[in-house]
Amino acid sequence: MLRFLSQELDRIVDEQRLYAMQMLVQRIRRTREAEESGTRQAEERRRRAEDELFRQVRILFLNVL
Repeated sequence: MLRFLSQELDRIVDEQRLYAMQMLVQRIRRTREAEESGTRQAEERRRRAEDELFRQVRILFLNVL
């Protein structure tokens, strides 16, 4: 009986350890996804700003000709 209880305790401890690792991995994944999303948003803003600048320069250039 004592052996069974010891094995059950080991199993429960292993499950808790795996659960904690799973939660940590999910937190890290969500953090990375948030960082990547912020990077993508910044890149998109920069791209839109560059497109707008190009459009304005093109309009100015066409008006000069």
